[in-house]
Amino acid sequence: MFNSEHTIHTFWDTTTVIPRIESFALASYGNNTKGVIVCGIDPVAENRFSHLSDKLQRGTLLRNTDNGVLVSSRLARFLNLDVADTLVLIGQGYQGNSAAGLFPVRGIIKLPSPEIDNQMIYMPLSLAQNFYSAEGRLTTLVIEIKSEKEMADVTDALSQKLEPSGFEVMSWHDMLKELYQQYISDEGSAFIILGLLYLVVGFGIFGTVLMMTSERKREFSIMIAVGMRRIRIVSLLALELFFISLIGVIAGMAGSVPIIGYYHFNPIKFTGETAQVMEQYGMDPVMPTLWQPGYILGQGLAVFVITLIIIVYPLYSVSKLNVAKCIK
Repeated sequence: MFNSEHTIHTFWDTTTVIPRIESFALASYGNNTKGVIVCGIDPVAENRFSHLSDKLQRGTLLRNTDNGVLVSSRLARFLNLDVADTLVLIGQGYQGNSAAGLFPVRGIIKLPSPEIDNQMIYMPLSLAQNFYSAEGRLTTLVIEIKSEKEMADVTDALSQKLEPSGFEVMSWHDMLKELYQQYISDEGSAFIILGLLYLVVGFGIFGTVLMMTSERKREFSIMIAVGMRRIRIVSLLALELFFISLIGVIAGMAGSVPIIGYYHFNPIKFTGETAQVMEQYGMDPVMPTLWQPGYILGQGLAVFVITLIIIVYPLYSVSKLNVAKCIK
């Protein structure tokens, strides 16, 4: 275990490794018993990765030296237990050893997936290793990488390095194929919607610019008639439209940033049937905005480029004005 974790850290220095030991047990409290997933975790590393503190409903989080457990909310409701109650766990440990123990409940957490929330118990890693008689052993190493673009490279590289030793390396695409397909579908839909929005914005800008130049054809024709060169008129009009577009894009971005920031830190919360459907798919029933300055700048730049492309036609039409016809 230690060799594999060291290999991951040194072989790809962009990763964070979260150790876990996961197994099955029977949980009992009073007259209620249910099969559960027991997950031994490093409380600090797991909280950074899974944000357990945000999911804590009551009680306290675990510490490395703790002898208690965290229980998911639906499971706690089924067993009819609460913080400070004592939970009985019975299972099978490493190499067939019996696993049984009494564990005080330190906290209740609400997990987004109803299926997982019905059967999850967290305990400190050392406590889980002792419970299952698996000291110094793990079942899973969760690898967090800085960029999803690196996932395929990291997966392939680690597979070549670790699979000959008997380890299996899987990306979340392989583990959650249905969720990944849904993600791809949503991403495709988002591109289509974004394209339609660009189309609407483009036609709106085109209509405005075309009307603005058409109303000034007589003005431009008189300027040409008194001796002003066409190229100078086109240059002045191009600068005018350029700065109008630039000011519009900057104003739009400046106006949107506070709204995006507010809904990022105060996401829209769904209720009722919509929330239930989202929870069934393992998602939190909330919709935060993406606080990513690069994305905001990218959208502003895209609109600005669309505007620059659109103003080519009005400039061309001004350069080809029929002076005699427009002055009449």
